[in-house]
Amino acid sequence: MFVYSNQFYYLQVINDIAINFSENCCELRLKDIERIVLTLMLFNFIPPNKRDILQVFANELRNPIRVPEINSYPKSFLSCVTYLATMGVMPLDLISTALQPSIVNSLQSSNNYSDIGREILELDYLIEVEIPQYEGHRLK
Repeated sequence: MFVYSNQFYYLQVINDIAINFSENCCELRLKDIERIVLTLMLFNFIPPNKRDILQVFANELRNPIRVPEINSYPKSFLSCVTYLATMGVMPLDLISTALQPSIVNSLQSSNNYSDIGREILELDYLIEVEIPQYEGHRLK
């Protein structure tokens, strides 16, 4: 049995794209930010010359101009926040926003969490394990 993977780790390419994205993050779509943070998470990679790259993306998600886009694409926002948290950046304000009832309700088509993806449960469990004193929104 052969297993093929389409995930290749080209350090210089990932580094260059990540740096470019961080320097131009105000021009990126939310989905672009989500994809670069996912890539950084998958390969557990932080560009050596841009150690604060995850904070740059977190700050961009806080930009009030992003609110309509976040409301239009709540799953991308949730995924991005989950990937940041997985990498150790725990922006409590963004986590609380991602777990607020209006976002959760927009993601689910029924009364359970099974149809909204693993990210929301992952984020809620991350909070429970890593930040037990957290007082923001949580899943019921």
